Amino acid sequence: MKKGNDGNFHTDIEAVAKTILTNKIVRAEFAAFIDKAYSGAIQGTRAAAAGFIGRDVAAFLKKNAGIDIGDSVTISLQARLLNGPKAVRHGIAGNAVGSGGAHTILDALLYGQVYYESATGNLIYLFPHSANNLTKITVNPRLKIEGRSSNIWGPGIVNVQTIPNTPEKGDYRRILIDLQKVK
Repeated sequence: MKKGNDGNFHTDIEAVAKTILTNKIVRAEFAAFIDKAYSGAIQGTRAAAAGFIGRDVAAFLKKNAGIDIGDSVTISLQARLLNGPKAVRHGIAGNAVGSGGAHTILDALLYGQVYYESATGNLIYLFPHSANNLTKITVNPRLKIEGRSSNIWGPGIVNVQTIPNTPEKGDYRRILIDLQKVK
């Protein structure tokens, strides 16, 4: 997805990206990535496209945080977040999304509420996970993923977990009170 001569994405780009990410084939490929990550068939920094930074969120980052994501709008999800040490910690704490709930990652990035955490420069996406929990996805808009022979800079998920859907207390309350709502 390239920017035009005026420095902006074509107005239809976001609609095209949403169409691609809601496509059944793409969802099936993402589900296969999730299954392979949970089974250990893929590990570490192996990643899949999980979403994109929308035009409104990119504009917010540039205007309010001085973060210009440039042409990199695709959000990556690394296998290690589903089957690595961090995933194990979330499993022990009882707040892992789990293989059955990982499908909410795509929807959270497409349709979730978005908050900006100025202390870290991260975006927090919230989306219903179940009747009592929200999927919470933390995205670093300038994540560096190091591979064997290359480095990738761009938006990447750095945390995936569930949090109780209780705005009166806990992490959800902190997000609502302390963070700036983007959309």
